[in-house]
Amino acid sequence: MPVINRNFTIPTFPRFNRNVTIVANVTDSDNTITYVNFTLFAPDGSIVNLSDTTAVGDLFNASYNLTQYGTWRW
Repeated sequence: MPVINRNFTIPTFPRFNRNVTIVANVTDSDNTITYVNFTLFAPDGSIVNLSDTTAVGDLFNASYNLTQYGTWRW
């Protein structure tokens, strides 16, 4: 069973019309995780699925440009 150990964003405080990189440290008992999906919820209620992630060891990341003002959730 995969475990999300930690997650964070780069930059720490994302801004409108700038890229944000979401990073998650994800592990499992047999080291077989090949990808991680990220789901973002935009201020207007739309959903963005990021499945094209990059992995470096146990760190998985994806970037997205925040094209709407307001609170984004992930």
